[in-house]
Amino acid sequence: MGAPQSTAFAALLRRFRRETGMTQAELAEIAGLSTEAVSALERGINRTPRRETVDLLSEALNLDEHNRVQFEQAARRRVSLASSSTPESASERPAALVGRAQELSLIERLLSGHSAPVLLFSGEPGVGKTR
Repeated sequence: MGAPQSTAFAALLRRFRRETGMTQAELAEIAGLSTEAVSALERGINRTPRRETVDLLSEALNLDEHNRVQFEQAARRRVSLASSSTPESASERPAALVGRAQELSLIERLLSGHSAPVLLFSGEPGVGKTR
């Protein structure tokens, strides 16, 4: 099984940045991004960078064609909620998803590309939207 997108993209970004000898702050300044954004991408906190962000980073890192393609592919990969080849049982899922089989199924369908790429969470304060 391959590395999840967030890990692969984060690792590539970190590797390419280090190869140039730049700090996160220097890369952020050249790319026109915030240092916090670069840091979040490298740590895998931001798992879905925008196409424009990937382009800005590619330019700032001065990537050759091969590395640019590899970088863009890592950014486009999606991680499914169940990353193993066998479905998780309810007892293996995070506690926040217990009793939410219908919602989990919908989210997995959206993330797999079988529907419009829009996901909106709403609800009263304290119901777990952020989690």
